[in-house]
Amino acid sequence: MGASTDALLSGEAIARTAAELIAIPSLGGEEDEVLAVVTRWLTDHGVAVEPRDLPGRAVAIHPFHSAEVDRERIPVLIARVGPAEPTRRLLVNVHVDVVPGAEQDGWTTGPFEPVIRDGLLYGRGSADTKGGLAAVMHVLAALALEPSSLTGEVVLTPVVGEEDGGAGTLASLIAGVRADGAIVVEPTDLAIAPASAGALCFAVTVEGRTAHGSVRHTGVSAIEKAWLVHRRILDLEAERAGRLHHPLYDTDVPFPICMGRIEGGDYRCDEAAWVRIEGRFGTAPGEPVARARAELEQAVAEIAATDPWLTDHVPEVEWIGAQWVGGDTPTDDDIVRAVRSAAPAAPVLGMPYGCDLGLLRQVSGIPGVVWGPGSADVAHAPDEHVAVADLERFANMLLEVARTFTAPD
Repeated sequence: MGASTDALLSGEAIARTAAELIAIPSLGGEEDEVLAVVTRWLTDHGVAVEPRDLPGRAVAIHPFHSAEVDRERIPVLIARVGPAEPTRRLLVNVHVDVVPGAEQDGWTTGPFEPVIRDGLLYGRGSADTKGGLAAVMHVLAALALEPSSLTGEVVLTPVVGEEDGGAGTLASLIAGVRADGAIVVEPTDLAIAPASAGALCFAVTVEGRTAHGSVRHTGVSAIEKAWLVHRRILDLEAERAGRLHHPLYDTDVPFPICMGRIEGGDYRCDEAAWVRIEGRFGTAPGEPVARARAELEQAVAEIAATDPWLTDHVPEVEWIGAQWVGGDTPTDDDIVRAVRSAAPAAPVLGMPYGCDLGLLRQVSGIPGVVWGPGSADVAHAPDEHVAVADLERFANMLLEVARTFTAPD
């Protein structure tokens, strides 16, 4: 490995690039500036970059489309290193969008004011996933310095829209991105995750009948009826935990159902005429979306059938906002073995969160692993951070994976 490669793969160099990316508040729908910086940096370092734009409507009609941000156009950036006729192709997928970080409570510095302190790089997106993106950019630059070290091709797709359902990755697949194996960069603490859970956002609206509080017994409380629905959904969570088993998930409730928001009623002194509960339905890796949705809908219908009021006023289930489909890759797949060879001490487990692995697997059949620096425990949180040393470790291991996975058998 030459001196220039050593310099590119140092933690300090990667952190400087990551800090430049973190300083750009690339919220959903506002990713163009950070993509321009990524394009310029890669081009300056000898990496071929192909930008494309897809009309939002062309992606929105796909059955796996999900988004909470309305995009008239979806940018797709494809960066490549390797020969014109590769033996194999490795895809590295990493998202550039971040969740809002303007809330100052708990931040010791501004979320978009990156700083390195005690070996940690702080800022929104440092772990999720601009630190990982910077590491991948430096790996591609290192490979571009020594192109003869590759017999296959390494493709990087810095995608938009992961945080609101994966429209960017779906657009890249529609644009023709294909590979023999993929690495989806997410904060896993460098653990190797061939499986990721899915997550479907939902709402249940329960109807009541309003009445003046002094004669509330003449009405029907939507709050009381909503508790019946709430308890049934918790029972469904327990039922699913008892039968949805996966060897990479060692927890009592591997795929939780979270009800995180509730509103209802029109006036404090009247019986509540309506309640709306919104939540997140966790799905197993590879579980079909239609089947998961049907389970929740059936559970709500079942509890409605046990109550005279709800029988005549069946609660409405809606599927709202983003969805992330689960992904599952056999642990003996070539991509899993290549990553395990580069990181032999890393644990192999399933990720509890949704990400773009499921789209790669379910839409285009691309096997992959979720793998990257940083911890999910600090993602989306105040003082989000990543260890500079882990950026360097990840980059050097990824370089090894790129060379070994793309080599002929």
